[in-house]
Amino acid sequence: SGKHRLSSGMTAEGFRKIGVLQRLLSNGSLNPGTSGPLLWDEPESNLNPKLMKDLVLALLELARNGQQVILATHDYVLLKWFDLLMDKGKGDQVTFHRLFRNEDGDDIQCESHSDYSIVGRSAISNTFAELYDEDVKRALEGD
Repeated sequence: SGKHRLSSGMTAEGFRKIGVLQRLLSNGSLNPGTSGPLLWDEPESNLNPKLMKDLVLALLELARNGQQVILATHDYVLLKWFDLLMDKGKGDQVTFHRLFRNEDGDDIQCESHSDYSIVGRSAISNTFAELYDEDVKRALEGD
């Protein structure tokens, strides 16, 4: 058949994550509309960046079918794919939450919004912008 079987230990971790998601769906452990929420901490970790868009599309499709999806991430690209791919015409409801310390640094605050603009006021966005600025600066200096 030309297909080779590999043990999961021989597969990149990012692919294993996608495989676990598929397995949860196929064995009924994850059943959109009837099972509890899907909680996923940093799904982009060790994931090939080329797969990030497909992952977001899959998670949005799960949500469209009644699956509540709760993610924790520090990844600008993953967040931006959600911003670009969500379709309110298809009923997509994405809420972005930003956790941050108050000015005294004592208490952790939470800000939530259904608009991606909240990410623009976060350490994630600021760090990405700093990296971009440094790259542009180096290119303009001719290094």
